[in-house]
Amino acid sequence: MTGYNTLLVVLTAVVVVGAMQVLGVILVAAMLVVPVAAASQIARSFRETTYLSVIFGQLSVIGGFAVAIGGELPSGGSIVVVAIAIYLLTVAASGFSVRAISAHG
Repeated sequence: MTGYNTLLVVLTAVVVVGAMQVLGVILVAAMLVVPVAAASQIARSFRETTYLSVIFGQLSVIGGFAVAIGGELPSGGSIVVVAIAIYLLTVAASGFSVRAISAHG
């Protein structure tokens, strides 16, 4: 199991360093947190949270680039705005329960 942990740490470091070139430090932090927060609102297990967070992250990047190109806006901020919109949609989909707005789930 430690091999998987090492692989996860290395891949996370590579993604963070590469993304800092495109997004910047604060936006990278947002992209690490917001998709996982969105996924945790509707997922029932850790595995489901992992899969959904990857999907939400990819949708954020694709949607953010589309918004940036369409509106001639900076890509980094557009990506995070789309990620936050996805988060708000998942909060609404979860029914505005206490779990949706509490970090203690």
